[in-house]
Amino acid sequence: MKKNITLTVLLSCMATPLFAEKPTPDKPAYTVTMTSTPPVIDGRASQGEWSEGTIATGFTQLEPNSGSPASQKTEVKIFYDETHLYVLAQMFDTEPNKIAGQLFRRDGRGYSDWFEIFIDSYGDKRTAFAFGINPRGVKRDILFFNDNDEDSGWDAVWDGAAKINSQGWTAEMRIPLSQLRYDGTKKEQVWGLQFWRFTARNAEQAFWAPRLRESTGFVSQFGTMQGVQTTAKSRRLEVLPYTSSALRRVPGNNANPFYKTNDLAANYGADFKYGLGSNFTLTGTINPDFGQVEADPAVINLSVFETFFRERRPFFLEGTDLFQFGRTRTFNSNAPRIFYSRRIGRSPQGAVNDTNATFIDKPNQTSIAAAIKLSGKTAGGWSIGLLDAITTREQARFSTPGRNDNTEIVEPLSNYTVLRAKKDFNNGNTTAGGFFDAAIRDLSTDNLRRALRKNAYIAGFDFEHKPEKSAWVVSGVFSGSYLSGESGVVTNAQTASQRYFSRPDADYMQVDPTATSLTGHNLELSLQKHSGKHWIGSLTYGEVSPGFEVNDLGFQNRADYRSLSSFVMYREKTPTRLFRNYQFYWWSNPGWNYGGDMIFASNGVGSEFRFNNFWSIELDGRFTPESSNDRLTRGGPIARRPSDWNVSFELESDSRKNLSFGIEWEYREDASGEFDKSLELQANYRPNPSVELELEAAFSKENDTDQFVTGITDAAAVATFGKRYVFADLKSENKEFSMRLDWTFTPNLSLQFVATPYISSYDFNHLKEFRRPGTFEFDQYGKDVGTLSVDGTGDVTIDPDGAGPSESFDISNQDFNARSIRINSVLRWEYKPGSTLFLVWQQERDDFEERLGKLDFGSDFGALFRVRSANTFLIKASYWFGY
Repeated sequence: MKKNITLTVLLSCMATPLFAEKPTPDKPAYTVTMTSTPPVIDGRASQGEWSEGTIATGFTQLEPNSGSPASQKTEVKIFYDETHLYVLAQMFDTEPNKIAGQLFRRDGRGYSDWFEIFIDSYGDKRTAFAFGINPRGVKRDILFFNDNDEDSGWDAVWDGAAKINSQGWTAEMRIPLSQLRYDGTKKEQVWGLQFWRFTARNAEQAFWAPRLRESTGFVSQFGTMQGVQTTAKSRRLEVLPYTSSALRRVPGNNANPFYKTNDLAANYGADFKYGLGSNFTLTGTINPDFGQVEADPAVINLSVFETFFRERRPFFLEGTDLFQFGRTRTFNSNAPRIFYSRRIGRSPQGAVNDTNATFIDKPNQTSIAAAIKLSGKTAGGWSIGLLDAITTREQARFSTPGRNDNTEIVEPLSNYTVLRAKKDFNNGNTTAGGFFDAAIRDLSTDNLRRALRKNAYIAGFDFEHKPEKSAWVVSGVFSGSYLSGESGVVTNAQTASQRYFSRPDADYMQVDPTATSLTGHNLELSLQKHSGKHWIGSLTYGEVSPGFEVNDLGFQNRADYRSLSSFVMYREKTPTRLFRNYQFYWWSNPGWNYGGDMIFASNGVGSEFRFNNFWSIELDGRFTPESSNDRLTRGGPIARRPSDWNVSFELESDSRKNLSFGIEWEYREDASGEFDKSLELQANYRPNPSVELELEAAFSKENDTDQFVTGITDAAAVATFGKRYVFADLKSENKEFSMRLDWTFTPNLSLQFVATPYISSYDFNHLKEFRRPGTFEFDQYGKDVGTLSVDGTGDVTIDPDGAGPSESFDISNQDFNARSIRINSVLRWEYKPGSTLFLVWQQERDDFEERLGKLDFGSDFGALFRVRSANTFLIKASYWFGY
């Protein structure tokens, strides 16, 4: 019934006439000039090279005074020949000594002025290629898609230079036509065009084609560029071969036959791009080097949910626009991530099953033999994407008494495929499409068949509709999942933490131990007001059936819910006497499992204020009334979740200054006495335009009253369906520090150093058992029920009912301290456009001390540096060939 009411309300909202926005100003047009003498790209803007051509000027502010003329004049010229576009921009400035020009690594976001050109070469009003440069010659490039979304991982091969002069600063660019995508069947091109200038000292954003606060979309607001006459090249080929060598020195056991004090490895391979016509690109990699330049942070995760780590590998980062599907246009969503590229090349999932194994040498990652991506857009408005990757069979070596040459397959030969297609209608205001994922494994051994799923598939469709000149958009997505495997594997999927079919008091689902497949679906519908002078917001209905599963090629922490999420924000961006801008927002996220139990119930409010001196504060509050918790007992009966509340405060100083800082504080408490509190301090120092130092310190304390420890089968535990669910109070303390140094010598040569030490303690006490379903009540051992005895090491023996029929059980001392440090040092040199050399040093120190549970900063920090370190030294070189 709740589902039907929700859908009726949402569909009624969609049918309501949508508010029309204020008409946007006329869009400007620019005609480019052909040149037979390409200019020299040195940033000096020699008059002889740029004397001809028409000037684009008349920029309009978006921020801070929307609709007003830009405070500083900007002039732009564009030329072209058969292979390149050439761009000259003169940024006049009445105070050139105040031009912000920080040096930092390519695609960085330091304190700086910027000039960018955006080109919608498809002409679809949804996709644009952006090329930007700052006054020091630092470059960045961004791919825009879906009108508003951006992919900063997209990299193009182009050249640019900039100089500060007495009139302001100039920028010159040389952009190969091969880096754009356009309809080569048209002799004369008409492309979308936009210029953007950012003046850092007053945070002014100015656009050539006016973009106002009430404007809808981004790419759809571009002006036009005409005059380019070109014929599509029959071939566009880029090849990027690489070679790398790594030395890894790790502590180990000399008795281990697989241990090497110095582990030296070399690798080589190549990436390539091949243009199929002018609109499609085939990207591939052979024997890719997917070693991460930056290591994942150390985390301690005692929850039932998997930790999410972001993708860092270049092949998967580039061109992700087509492969971002499965979510709607909304400000508040619970939807699973349908495609998560880190599943490809993950750590081997199998294990050595020989109980006599003494030492095991298991690969850290699964090798990717080859991977390809095909992406592009047809003249008819179809966007097509294909990704396919093959990972190799991986073996673990292990030793048994008398033998060192044992092997066992721990990861099968696998194929991962992602297909995406969508079509633009209604002048780009409507899109509809479908997607398909597949993970297929060659399970050639009994051990693999008993451990892994054989096949997993996801298929679905989505749509988006935005009425012309409207700030509203309606979008939806539906997907279904299917996985297959041995009955034991599918049983494990049914009882996994995402769904817990084994919950004894859930009458709407149950485990089928004979099943060899599992299916489910996901649905999300959204109505969003994404732009406007003051009000924005969204209303989203989502549901994920109990059997939906995407973790073979996606990321999903739970299934089995229906939710109705809402978000409303009022914002004022016109400067006042006190504020530069401010905003207030409210959100709500109620949700129910398929049994009708309310499992989400949060409501929050917040506000952000930015003062005219560029300081800012943010205040947030949240309240969650009492609700149900179907994950607390980890597959056991449902429990109650006590009501809780939290508040947070954030203060940031003026980031334009050479020294700036930030403070973030948060406190949460619930009705059971549980609390979390945290404080984070951050400072940023720029002693000169080439060096930036960032320091962070984070401190947190938690007092948990419901930390799950274990489940003990006991027929006498009638109230909890024949099993005792053991919990503990947990006191934890964490201290984390971070130091990041960026030293940029030139726009193409930089050194980065990052160090992140982390220490924490976890103290378990007051062991207790869950009393009865539907409550948040516990019986403490040795006080409320049974007996409890502790030996000299802290291990515990519990008799849950004293002289009753239940057998006693043991629980080892759960207390521990964890310490780690990650150090990354990277020297990067782009010695020619598209070609780079990396020199990398990584150091890791990890220490885990059981039976401690108390944090002493001096002792713990000192112990961390007494641990032997693992060091990796890497050199990698690549060279770009373009044809």
